[in-house]
Amino acid sequence: MPTNIKARPRTRKKATPSVDRASSAPLRGLPAVSRLLEDPGLAPLLAALGRELLTGLVRERLQFLREEVGQGRLDRQAVQLAGTPAAIATTIAAAARGLTEMRPQPVIHATRVVVDTDRKRVVVGKSVCY
Repeated sequence: MPTNIKARPRTRKKATPSVDRASSAPLRGLPAVSRLLEDPGLAPLLAALGRELLTGLVRERLQFLREEVGQGRLDRQAVQLAGTPAAIATTIAAAARGLTEMRPQPVIHATRVVVDTDRKRVVVGKSVCY
């Protein structure tokens, strides 16, 4: 074995950039998704919408709040108010109503419509045109 191998000097690890504690402090006021889903205030929404849809709506709301904090629009007190399970449940209930309520939708009456893909034309009956 060679005896002329020198040990490398120890170097200190470079300091990783730390998260700015002032900007991350309001984010600590936001509850976790799992905690919100287990909250009794969201139980009626969980029963009505199902776990998958409700989880998506909770994540969207929390992401919106995180973006607002990141842009400096919400401070710690505003996050504590907007991040309560009751406030989030109210917002999600309104969003869910918009997604699930029945409303008139435009419909294309396609009776007697034949699409000929070889000639790239559509044969349409007279009743469809008027």
